[in-house]
Order: sequence, then structure tokens, then C-alpha cells
Amino acid sequence: VLSLHVMRRLRRLALFFFLSNFSSFFWHPASASTCTKEIVGYYPAWAQWQAPAFMPGTIPYNLLTTINYAFIQVDAAGNIVPDAGYNTLAASLVSNAHANNVKVLVAIGGAGGCTGYYLQQNSGNAAWRTTMVNNLLAYILSWDFDGMVMDWEFPGLTYGSPPGCAWGSKSAALCTSDRTNFISLMTAMRTAFNGAPKTLYMSVALPSTQWYGACYNGPAMTMFDTIEPMAYDFHGDWEGHIGHNAQLYMPPVDNTYPSHGGVLSGSASVTYWSTAQ
Repeated sequence: VLSLHVMRRLRRLALFFFLSNFSSFFWHPASASTCTKEIVGYYPAWAQWQAPAFMPGTIPYNLLTTINYAFIQVDAAGNIVPDAGYNTLAASLVSNAHANNVKVLVAIGGAGGCTGYYLQQNSGNAAWRTTMVNNLLAYILSWDFDGMVMDWEFPGLTYGSPPGCAWGSKSAALCTSDRTNFISLMTAMRTAFNGAPKTLYMSVALPSTQWYGACYNGPAMTMFDTIEPMAYDFHGDWEGHIGHNAQLYMPPVDNTYPSHGGVLSGSASVTYWSTAQ
């Protein structure tokens, strides 16, 4: 029921950190009463360049049920743009994972790149949605991936122009439009996945609190096979006080920060998404 994401700014640490501490229990919203445990690790393409390199053959597949392969991006035309080195490892990763009965999902977006900007600009356009979904489906099938996890960070956020697409402030108007357009895009993707020649899975990385969570349609999250509350960054260097970055439960002192709505723990995040509207 919980995805314990590592901070994006720590992503260049050893992959062992990803595949041990980035593991997670996922909530299956469509069948919450009979949910099964998913142990998931993110494996990023840049692992091949760290020292020492962490290659697909060294992943402890016996500890996992799913690998989210990070990251691919989308562009203004709806094309799929893999991060540097992504395709280089794809065949080996999928082959090793499938040999160990582990699924591999392509992770779309993340905190870097301009995917969030292009999703915001274009997901309200039906023709663009069709192009993007068809391109993604073709890419997934060409490498024999098992589906995708959408990591749009974040609906409702203002962005600078490409190529930087720097994050700005939250916008109430964008929150409303992104809430609608995101579901339109994911509905089109669900339809395409359901018609694919193999079973494909859909997951979504979600903010852990209502601050950006309000920019999602909570009940519509049932279209996903699993959801991943990003239960981290509850505290950090942007604050003038100390707190746990990825706490499972919230200590009393955190109730003094009303801007967070009292949702400052992994447990509270799951409760939030169980009732989000």
C-alpha cells in the first residue's frame, strides 16, 4: 500500500539504494479489499555510468515483483524520447527480469526534463493524446515491456519554457484543467492498453499530500492497476527546522504545519488517497 520513493536529488547514489530502499508496497485501488503485495524498485538508465556500474545482470530480482525503468520523456509532438542510455540497457533488463518472473514498466517523466510541461500543454488535445498513446504503446511492445508508470511532476504546477522547464508556483486554474486533461490522457491509454496483444499494466506516481493531490481526480485513480504515493520529501533543506524526510508515521510536532493538511507521513498519504476526491 505504500511507495517509498527516494528523493530525486539523491538519484545519483548507488543503485543498491534504489533497489533496497526504493522498494515498496503498492495499493491496488481497483481491488483494495484483495490487494496483493508488490515489491517495486526503480532502476535508472544512468546506473551504467556510476562507479562501479550497476548493470541489469546484478539486480537482485528475487527481491522484486516489478521494476520501474527510469526514465522516458515525451515531447511537443507526442514522441517518446528515452533518457540517455535508456535503450542500451532495455533488452538486457527485460530479458533478465522476465527470466525471474519480474515485470518491467517504463517510467515516464520524473523530476527532470520537460515531460510535465508538454503534458500540460497538450494533453487536452485529443489528436495529441492519440499520437502520444500510440507512440508509447509501440515503444512498450517493441522492447517487450510490461506497461508504464506515469510520473508527471506535477499537474497544477507552472513551468518555465523548454529546454529548462523550471518549476514555478502552483496555479489554481492549471490545477483544474490538468485534473481533467490528465484523466482524458490516462483513459485513452487504458483503452489502448486493454486492446494490446499482451497484458499491460498501468501505474501512477502520486504526490503524498493534498497540496498537489488536489490536482488529481481521486476516484479516477481506480483505472490504474497500482498507485504509488511519493512518501518522501516531507521535510528538507527548504525548511528552517529538522524533520524526517520519509517518515512512515507523523510525530506530533508536524501538526504545527497546517499548510500540509496534517498529511506528513506514508501512512497518512495512503489514508489521503483512499478517500481523495
